[in-house]
Parts: sequence; structure tokens; C-alpha cells
Amino acid sequence: MNPQGEKACIPEPQETTAVSGQAVQWLNFASRWERSSRDLILAYRALECRIRDLDTALEARNRALETSLQERERLQELLVRILEGLPLGVLVWDLQGNLTRVNGTAAGLLEREAWEGGGSIGEFLSGYLSENLLNRLLSAVSCGKSFQIEQRMVSRPGGGKSWLRFHGVPLKDGAGRQLGGLLTLEDLTELKAMEEEIARSHRLAAMGEMAASIAHEVRNPLGSVHLFASLMAEEESPQERLRMMEQIQGAIRSVDQLLSNLLNLARPLRPKRKNLDPMELLQECFKFVEPLAKQKGVELLLEPSSHGLKVSADPELLKQAILNILLNSFQATPQGGMVYAWVAVQKDKEGVNSEMDEFLEINLEDTGVGIPSEVLPRVFDPFFTTRSDGSGLGLCLVHNILRCHGGNVWIDSEEGKGTRVRLRIPMISPENN
Repeated sequence: MNPQGEKACIPEPQETTAVSGQAVQWLNFASRWERSSRDLILAYRALECRIRDLDTALEARNRALETSLQERERLQELLVRILEGLPLGVLVWDLQGNLTRVNGTAAGLLEREAWEGGGSIGEFLSGYLSENLLNRLLSAVSCGKSFQIEQRMVSRPGGGKSWLRFHGVPLKDGAGRQLGGLLTLEDLTELKAMEEEIARSHRLAAMGEMAASIAHEVRNPLGSVHLFASLMAEEESPQERLRMMEQIQGAIRSVDQLLSNLLNLARPLRPKRKNLDPMELLQECFKFVEPLAKQKGVELLLEPSSHGLKVSADPELLKQAILNILLNSFQATPQGGMVYAWVAVQKDKEGVNSEMDEFLEINLEDTGVGIPSEVLPRVFDPFFTTRSDGSGLGLCLVHNILRCHGGNVWIDSEEGKGTRVRLRIPMISPENN
């Protein structure tokens, strides 16, 4: 009780209820805030962990990327070193013909300054390949084909000459899409010098064999001359002296024929060219040897040709070559055998500076004994023969005749089955006849 005797102030029940509601609300709010704060702290901590994981992963990724870049740089540097260390010249260009890589060997072989970027493949090879040949190379590579030029002699701007092999190939990615082209240059100068030295040695060896053969071929008729001259000095009968004189004259004719053949081999042949029909020439040759064929019992067959094309050749020289082959065929073909001939048109691409050339091929084939495989490589050597009565100059002369016409001769033979000789001569197109 209040000392003053006043009554204590007791709140009314309604006011107490209002205050209690507000407290509960604040308590609820404080509780939610606390939970939200805890959730936020947990989420922040989870985010921190996630960020740390991402940082770790990113750092690992960066390290791997850096390692990969270093490895790529190392491989690229290794590739450059390999390229620079190659004895081959290497040129790489893109689809537009712009150079993207030239190694030092290529610059050295072409006597160019070290490549520092830029330029086109055409500019770089200018002066070393003809425009026609360069266009053919680039065209072939751009079409996805390889192109090779064997042993081309190149005149260097600084003087001197070298032999190079050019080999162009298309450059493609892993999916087969073309990226450009790649050209390799190989220096064949030393190889060519070695080949020439070997050829010189062979020539000297052949000259030694030739000298021995000439001495043998000349000594026999000279021996006959000496013998019959000695006998004539002791012979009194005019008839016998006349017979011995004929023998001496025959020996002198043999020596004269041998020397004529030697001169034909030694001196350069200068064909007196005419436009001629090879079929007419073959018919003339067949008519000439027909009596010999009948005597030997060998059948002659000339297959007709509908080509109507001509060759530019010396008729006498070409006839001499054909007759040489036919006489060899008769000597190798037994009775009942056959010798036949035909002509065909062939394509040839021996020259690197020319397009595909047309050649007319005269084929002479027999069913004779054939040529042993170990003998075949030497049939064109002077004085090489397997016959006791042969001089070994016939086929050598045939080879020279064909070469002086810009052609060539090949022999295919199988022992016991026969031989085929192919005489190939540049052909004249109908409009030039």
C-alpha cells in the first residue's frame, strides 16, 4: 500500500496485451534476423569456398595453359630449328600464294637474302623457273596434285650453275582442307658431278675396250693383206696372183667399212630432214629384205596404219636404223618364225619445260631366240656383240641415229620368246604437214 494512502496504478488489461504483442513481434523479427544473418553468413562462407575453388581451378587452368603455351613455343622453336637444319630448301605459301615460311637452305640455294616475311612464291622463284614451268607447278599444287621437276640446271644470278630438284605438294589440315602449298628444293650439283665423273670413267673404259676391239678388227684383215702379199711375191701364176689380189682388196674393203662405221659413231650426225610417211619407209625396208626373209624361211608382216601422220626425219638414216634392226631380227629368228612391224602414237613428257609431246613409235618385233637379261643392258655399247661375225656397231649406230632426231630407242626382250624394238621419233601434227 502506498504510504500516502493512494492507490497503486495498475494498468488496464487491454494495455498489457498491446505491449506484449509488440514484444513478441520484436522477438520474432529478431529471431528472423538472426536466422537470416546466420544464413547470410553461411552463404557468404559457401561463396568464399566456391570462389576459392574457382580461384584454385582457374590458377590450375592458367598453369596448364601456360605450360601448354610453353610446350607449343618449344615445339614451334624445335620445328623451326629442324626446318633450318634440313639440307633441303623448304618454301611454304598460303592459298593466295603469299609466303609463310622459307628456311635458310632455300634462300641459300637460290642465293637470296634470308627471308624476313612477306613476298609471294612467284616473286621468290622468279629468274629460276620459267613462267610456264612456274605456272604449271602452282596450278598442279592448287589442284591438290604434286609436281616434280627432276635435275634442273639453274643459272645463279651471282654466276655459276647448279642442279636442283623442285618438288611441290599441296598442304592440307587434318580435315583435308587445303591450306596452301609446300615446295622442297634439293641440291643435286654434287650428285650430278659424281654422275659425270662416273660417266667419264665409263667412257674411258669404253675407249679402252674400243681400242682393243679396233686393234682386233683391223689386225685380222691386215694379217690377210700381209699373208697374200707375201704369197704374191713368190707366186708366178698370173691367175693365182689375181686371186690373191682380190683377197687383198676384200680385206682392204673390210677395213674401210669398219672405219666408215667408226666415223659414223664418232662424228655428230646431222640429219637432212624431210616430212615422210613411216609406213612408206617400212614398206620400202620390207621390200629390200624380202629375198633374205624367203631364204631364211621367216614370215614378214607389216600391220597397216590409219593414222596418216608423218615424222620429220632423214629418210636414209632412218632406213639404215630400221634395216639394222631387221637384219638382227633375221639372224635371231629361226625358220618358220615371224618378223612384224607396226606404228603407234605415244605421249611423252621427258622435257620439264614442254607440255606433253606426241611421238610416233615404230615397233619391230620378232619371234626369235631373244636376248639374255644379263646381256640386254650392254646391247648399245660400241663393239659389244655376242656373234663371232659381228662388229658390235649396229645397235650403237641405231641409238645415235634416233638421238640425233630427238627420239630414242628401247629394246624389250625375253629369252626364248623374242625381241621388240621401239623407235620413237617426234611426230608432225597434220596441220604442219
